[in-house]
Amino acid sequence: MACRLGESPRWHAGEERVYWTDIDSRALWRMRLDGSGAERCDLEQKAGCLVLREQGGLVLAMEDGIYAGDPFAGGGLERLCAHPDPAFVARGGRFNDGRCDARGRLWVGTIDFEARGGAAFYMLDPQTMRLESVQEGFSIFNGLAFHPNAKEVWYADSEQWSVYRSDFDLERGAIGPRKPLHEWSREQRGRPDGAAFDREHCYWTVLYEGSNIVRFDAQGGIVFEQELPLRFPTMPCFAGPDLDYLVVTSALGDDPEAEIAERPDHAGRVLVARSPVAGLPEPAFAG
Repeated sequence: MACRLGESPRWHAGEERVYWTDIDSRALWRMRLDGSGAERCDLEQKAGCLVLREQGGLVLAMEDGIYAGDPFAGGGLERLCAHPDPAFVARGGRFNDGRCDARGRLWVGTIDFEARGGAAFYMLDPQTMRLESVQEGFSIFNGLAFHPNAKEVWYADSEQWSVYRSDFDLERGAIGPRKPLHEWSREQRGRPDGAAFDREHCYWTVLYEGSNIVRFDAQGGIVFEQELPLRFPTMPCFAGPDLDYLVVTSALGDDPEAEIAERPDHAGRVLVARSPVAGLPEPAFAG
Protein backbone atom coordinates (compact mmCIF):
# COMPACT_ATOMS: atom_id res chain seq x y z
CA MET A 1 0.00 0.00 0.00
CA ALA A 2 2.64 2.51 -1.03
CA CYS A 3 1.21 6.03 -1.32
CA ARG A 4 2.14 8.52 -3.99
CA LEU A 5 1.92 11.29 -1.37
CA GLY A 6 0.91 9.99 2.05
CA GLU A 7 0.04 12.76 4.52
CA SER A 8 -1.85 13.86 7.64
CA PRO A 9 -1.75 10.72 9.84
CA ARG A 10 -4.25 10.84 12.73
CA TRP A 11 -4.82 8.41 15.57
CA HIS A 12 -8.51 7.56 16.09
CA ALA A 13 -8.62 6.38 19.71
CA GLY A 14 -12.23 5.19 19.52
CA GLU A 15 -11.50 2.88 16.59
CA GLU A 16 -7.87 2.20 17.51
CA ARG A 17 -6.89 2.94 13.93
CA VAL A 18 -4.57 5.31 12.13
CA TYR A 19 -6.11 7.39 9.33
CA TRP A 20 -4.16 9.21 6.63
CA THR A 21 -4.54 10.61 3.13
CA ASP A 22 -2.81 9.83 -0.15
CA ILE A 23 -3.11 13.26 -1.69
CA ASP A 24 -2.03 12.57 -5.26
CA SER A 25 -4.04 9.33 -5.50
CA ARG A 26 -7.18 11.06 -4.15
CA ALA A 27 -7.51 8.40 -1.48
CA LEU A 28 -8.14 8.00 2.23
CA TRP A 29 -6.60 5.14 4.21
CA ARG A 30 -6.96 3.59 7.65
CA MET A 31 -5.38 0.63 9.45
CA ARG A 32 -4.68 -0.80 12.87
CA LEU A 33 -1.40 0.05 14.50
CA ASP A 34 0.05 -3.39 13.75
CA GLY A 35 -0.61 -2.85 10.04
CA SER A 36 -3.61 -5.16 9.84
CA GLY A 37 -7.05 -4.28 8.51
CA ALA A 38 -5.82 -1.74 5.98
CA GLU A 39 -8.68 -0.12 4.02
CA ARG A 40 -8.72 2.42 1.21
CA CYS A 41 -11.52 4.76 0.18
CA ASP A 42 -11.33 6.77 -3.05
CA LEU A 43 -12.15 10.49 -2.98
CA GLU A 44 -13.33 12.86 -5.69
CA GLN A 45 -10.65 15.45 -4.89
CA LYS A 46 -7.21 15.61 -3.33
CA ALA A 47 -7.39 15.87 0.47
CA GLY A 48 -4.48 17.83 1.90
CA CYS A 49 -5.25 16.97 5.50
CA LEU A 50 -7.84 15.42 7.79
CA VAL A 51 -9.02 15.87 11.38
CA LEU A 52 -11.56 14.01 13.46
CA ARG A 53 -14.97 15.57 14.13
CA GLU A 54 -16.55 15.71 17.60
CA GLN A 55 -19.93 14.53 16.31
CA GLY A 56 -18.31 11.65 14.43
CA GLY A 57 -16.68 11.17 11.08
CA LEU A 58 -13.93 13.27 9.59
CA VAL A 59 -13.24 16.75 8.28
CA LEU A 60 -11.16 16.87 5.08
CA ALA A 61 -9.46 19.95 3.62
CA MET A 62 -9.77 19.33 -0.11
CA GLU A 63 -9.06 21.21 -3.31
CA ASP A 64 -11.99 23.64 -3.41
CA GLY A 65 -13.18 23.64 0.20
CA ILE A 66 -13.52 22.00 3.60
CA TYR A 67 -15.72 18.88 3.70
CA ALA A 68 -17.15 16.64 6.43
CA GLY A 69 -18.49 13.09 6.46
CA ASP A 70 -17.58 9.45 6.92
CA PRO A 71 -16.36 8.06 3.58
CA PHE A 72 -15.78 4.58 4.98
CA ALA A 73 -19.43 4.36 6.03
CA GLY A 74 -20.50 4.90 2.43
CA GLY A 75 -21.91 8.37 2.96
CA GLY A 76 -21.20 11.44 0.87
CA LEU A 77 -19.20 14.45 1.95
CA GLU A 78 -20.87 17.73 2.91
CA ARG A 79 -19.03 20.92 2.01
CA LEU A 80 -18.74 23.10 5.11
CA CYS A 81 -17.19 26.04 3.27
CA ALA A 82 -15.63 26.85 -0.09
CA HIS A 83 -12.13 28.13 -0.69
CA PRO A 84 -12.51 31.93 -0.81
CA ASP A 85 -10.43 32.37 -3.98
CA PRO A 86 -11.72 30.38 -7.00
CA ALA A 87 -8.83 31.67 -9.13
CA PHE A 88 -6.36 30.13 -6.68
CA VAL A 89 -8.09 26.76 -6.99
CA ALA A 90 -8.31 27.06 -10.79
CA ARG A 91 -4.53 27.44 -11.11
CA GLY A 92 -3.93 24.28 -9.06
CA GLY A 93 -3.64 25.64 -5.52
CA ARG A 94 -5.20 23.61 -2.73
CA PHE A 95 -5.46 23.20 1.02
CA ASN A 96 -2.47 21.46 2.59
CA ASP A 97 -1.51 21.01 6.25
CA GLY A 98 -3.93 21.68 9.11
CA ARG A 99 -5.18 20.68 12.55
CA CYS A 100 -7.54 21.79 15.33
CA ASP A 101 -6.80 23.89 18.40
CA ALA A 102 -8.07 23.03 21.88
CA ARG A 103 -11.36 24.87 21.23
CA GLY A 104 -12.12 22.80 18.14
CA ARG A 105 -11.33 25.44 15.52
CA LEU A 106 -9.75 24.15 12.32
CA TRP A 107 -6.59 25.92 11.19
CA VAL A 108 -5.31 25.04 7.73
CA GLY A 109 -2.80 26.41 5.25
CA THR A 110 -2.55 26.15 1.49
CA ILE A 111 0.02 25.32 -1.16
CA ASP A 112 0.57 27.35 -4.33
CA PHE A 113 2.54 25.69 -7.11
CA GLU A 114 2.35 28.68 -9.46
CA ALA A 115 2.92 31.88 -7.47
CA ARG A 116 5.70 32.13 -4.89
CA GLY A 117 4.15 33.53 -1.71
CA GLY A 118 0.63 32.99 -3.02
CA ALA A 119 -0.50 30.58 -0.28
CA ALA A 120 -2.16 31.53 3.00
CA PHE A 121 -3.10 30.36 6.50
CA TYR A 122 -6.81 30.12 7.43
CA MET A 123 -9.06 29.43 10.41
CA LEU A 124 -12.49 27.80 10.15
CA ASP A 125 -14.80 28.80 13.00
CA PRO A 126 -16.94 25.79 14.03
CA GLN A 127 -19.84 28.00 15.12
CA THR A 128 -20.22 30.16 12.02
CA MET A 129 -18.46 27.91 9.45
CA ARG A 130 -16.74 31.09 8.29
CA LEU A 131 -13.23 30.70 6.85
CA GLU A 132 -10.95 33.57 7.83
CA SER A 133 -7.50 34.35 6.41
CA VAL A 134 -5.06 34.91 9.28
CA GLN A 135 -1.69 35.14 7.47
CA GLU A 136 -0.50 35.38 3.88
CA GLY A 137 2.78 35.11 2.00
CA PHE A 138 3.43 31.36 2.13
CA SER A 139 4.40 29.03 -0.70
CA ILE A 140 4.02 25.56 0.87
CA PHE A 141 2.35 25.87 4.28
CA ASN A 142 3.29 22.95 6.53
CA GLY A 143 4.29 21.79 10.00
CA LEU A 144 1.31 23.20 11.90
CA ALA A 145 1.22 22.26 15.60
CA PHE A 146 -0.17 24.03 18.66
CA HIS A 147 2.20 24.26 21.62
CA PRO A 148 0.85 22.44 24.71
CA ASN A 149 1.08 25.71 26.67
CA ALA A 150 -1.76 27.02 24.42
CA LYS A 151 0.18 30.26 23.99
CA GLU A 152 2.14 29.50 20.82
CA VAL A 153 1.60 27.94 17.42
CA TRP A 154 4.47 26.58 15.33
CA TYR A 155 4.41 26.06 11.56
CA ALA A 156 6.66 25.91 8.50
CA ASP A 157 7.02 26.98 4.90
CA SER A 158 8.68 24.09 3.09
CA GLU A 159 9.63 26.32 0.16
CA GLN A 160 11.49 28.65 2.56
CA TRP A 161 13.15 25.73 4.41
CA SER A 162 11.99 27.38 7.63
CA VAL A 163 10.03 26.80 10.84
CA TYR A 164 8.25 29.73 12.50
CA ARG A 165 6.26 30.39 15.63
CA SER A 166 3.61 32.93 16.59
CA ASP A 167 1.97 33.97 19.82
CA PHE A 168 -1.45 32.38 20.12
CA ASP A 169 -4.57 33.50 22.02
CA LEU A 170 -6.69 30.38 22.49
CA GLU A 171 -9.74 32.19 23.85
CA ARG A 172 -9.93 34.68 20.99
CA GLY A 173 -8.65 32.35 18.30
CA ALA A 174 -6.00 34.85 17.24
CA ILE A 175 -2.34 34.54 16.28
CA GLY A 176 0.45 37.10 16.31
CA PRO A 177 3.12 37.94 13.74
CA ARG A 178 5.39 35.27 12.29
CA LYS A 179 8.72 34.81 14.12
CA PRO A 180 11.59 32.80 12.55
CA LEU A 181 12.57 29.77 14.63
CA HIS A 182 14.90 27.67 12.48
CA GLU A 183 16.07 27.77 8.86
CA TRP A 184 17.87 24.94 7.09
CA SER A 185 20.65 25.66 4.63
CA ARG A 186 19.78 25.13 0.97
CA GLU A 187 22.90 22.97 0.74
CA GLN A 188 21.46 20.58 3.32
CA ARG A 189 19.23 17.78 2.16
CA GLY A 190 15.62 18.03 3.22
CA ARG A 191 13.06 20.68 4.14
CA PRO A 192 10.47 20.76 6.92
CA ASP A 193 7.14 19.05 6.32
CA GLY A 194 4.48 17.89 8.81
CA ALA A 195 4.92 18.06 12.59
CA ALA A 196 3.56 17.29 16.06
CA PHE A 197 4.27 18.22 19.70
CA ASP A 198 5.06 15.60 22.33
CA ARG A 199 4.20 15.44 26.03
CA GLU A 200 7.47 17.15 26.96
CA HIS A 201 6.56 20.20 24.84
CA CYS A 202 9.04 19.34 22.11
CA TYR A 203 8.27 19.75 18.41
CA TRP A 204 8.87 16.88 16.00
CA THR A 205 9.12 17.45 12.25
CA VAL A 206 10.30 15.37 9.31
CA LEU A 207 12.58 16.53 6.50
CA TYR A 208 11.10 15.83 3.08
CA GLU A 209 13.87 14.69 0.71
CA GLY A 210 16.11 14.48 3.78
CA SER A 211 15.29 11.05 5.27
CA ASN A 212 15.25 12.49 8.80
CA ILE A 213 12.96 13.13 11.75
CA VAL A 214 14.02 16.00 14.03
CA ARG A 215 12.99 16.98 17.56
CA PHE A 216 13.19 20.61 18.74
CA ASP A 217 13.10 21.74 22.37
CA ALA A 218 10.83 24.57 23.52
CA GLN A 219 13.49 27.17 22.65
CA GLY A 220 13.89 25.93 19.09
CA GLY A 221 17.11 23.97 19.50
CA ILE A 222 17.52 20.56 17.86
CA VAL A 223 17.85 17.93 20.59
CA PHE A 224 17.35 14.72 18.60
CA GLU A 225 17.71 13.63 14.99
CA GLN A 226 17.12 10.18 13.50
CA GLU A 227 17.62 8.95 9.96
CA LEU A 228 14.62 7.13 8.50
CA PRO A 229 14.66 4.28 5.94
CA LEU A 230 13.03 6.45 3.28
CA ARG A 231 13.91 9.67 1.49
CA PHE A 232 10.53 11.43 1.48
CA PRO A 233 8.92 11.40 4.96
CA THR A 234 5.93 13.73 5.11
CA MET A 235 4.42 13.87 8.62
CA PRO A 236 4.70 12.28 12.08
CA CYS A 237 1.91 11.61 14.56
CA PHE A 238 1.68 9.95 17.95
CA ALA A 239 -0.54 6.89 18.10
CA GLY A 240 -1.59 3.97 20.27
CA PRO A 241 -3.69 3.83 23.47
CA ASP A 242 -0.86 5.56 25.36
CA LEU A 243 0.28 7.67 22.39
CA ASP A 244 3.72 6.11 22.71
CA TYR A 245 4.13 5.10 19.06
CA LEU A 246 5.31 7.31 16.22
CA VAL A 247 3.61 6.95 12.86
CA VAL A 248 5.30 8.58 9.86
CA THR A 249 3.72 8.87 6.42
CA SER A 250 5.84 9.23 3.30
CA ALA A 251 5.80 9.85 -0.45
CA LEU A 252 7.22 8.21 -3.54
CA GLY A 253 8.80 11.48 -4.59
CA ASP A 254 9.56 12.36 -8.19
CA ASP A 255 11.67 9.30 -8.97
CA PRO A 256 10.40 6.98 -11.72
CA GLU A 257 8.37 4.15 -10.28
CA ALA A 258 10.69 1.59 -11.90
CA GLU A 259 13.59 3.01 -9.91
CA ILE A 260 11.52 3.12 -6.73
CA ALA A 261 10.68 -0.57 -7.07
CA GLU A 262 14.38 -1.39 -7.11
CA ARG A 263 15.29 0.70 -4.06
CA PRO A 264 15.65 -0.97 -0.65
CA ASP A 265 13.91 1.83 1.23
CA HIS A 266 10.24 2.12 2.17
CA ALA A 267 9.20 4.94 -0.20
CA GLY A 268 5.51 5.74 0.10
CA ARG A 269 4.99 3.47 3.10
CA VAL A 270 3.72 4.23 6.60
CA LEU A 271 6.33 3.65 9.30
CA VAL A 272 5.34 2.67 12.84
CA ALA A 273 7.81 2.54 15.75
CA ARG A 274 7.94 2.95 19.50
CA SER A 275 8.54 6.56 20.50
CA PRO A 276 11.07 7.59 23.18
CA VAL A 277 8.45 10.01 24.52
CA ALA A 278 4.64 9.99 24.36
CA GLY A 279 2.50 12.45 22.48
CA LEU A 280 -0.70 14.34 23.25
CA PRO A 281 -4.33 13.75 22.21
CA GLU A 282 -5.45 15.62 19.07
CA PRO A 283 -8.47 17.94 19.47
CA ALA A 284 -11.37 17.27 17.10
CA PHE A 285 -13.33 19.79 15.04
CA ALA A 286 -16.20 21.15 17.14
CA GLY A 287 -18.58 21.98 14.28
